[in-house]
Amino acid sequence: MSFIFGFVSAAASAVSLYSLLCVIRIVFTWLPDLNYSPFGKLLAAVCDPWLNIFKKFNPFKRSPVDISPMFAIGALMLISSVLKQIVFRRRFSLWMLFGTVVSILWSICSSILTFFNILLAVRLIAELLNRTQNPIWYTMDSVLNPIIYKVSGFFFRNRFVRPKTALIITLVCSIAVQFGLGILVSRII
Repeated sequence: MSFIFGFVSAAASAVSLYSLLCVIRIVFTWLPDLNYSPFGKLLAAVCDPWLNIFKKFNPFKRSPVDISPMFAIGALMLISSVLKQIVFRRRFSLWMLFGTVVSILWSICSSILTFFNILLAVRLIAELLNRTQNPIWYTMDSVLNPIIYKVSGFFFRNRFVRPKTALIITLVCSIAVQFGLGILVSRII
């Protein structure tokens, strides 16, 4: 029986290592000199098949933001965590699997919500300081505006909402959702 747990432990370590390689691959894509180096090409051959599976799960398909690597790394973290829990507890149960899956999924969702809240806060500060002429704000608006106006439209049906007001409402709602879901998930786990 210890052979099985040794094998599961080795598999968990291998998945963690592969996850690290995928993170390195993602960083390399931002740096063309490294991306097209021999090591970068090796990483692409090893990691891209896994990362490409998650390309279709990008909720921001029409924007320059691609968060599909977060899902790919999250799935690897989930697999690694389940394997480590099996080794740690020396048993497997569906409840343990459920708790681990909920915990990892919440970790991913919480990270995305935190990133979204940071974007909203930065955009709100820029709006309050009237620093909205930079092209980066247009890119950020192309990602944020569809969500911002759906959320504010929920509260102000068929009425015009100023951008500052819409940003504030969306930021407050997003923080409340993140806080509320965090409490719910902690109670479930």
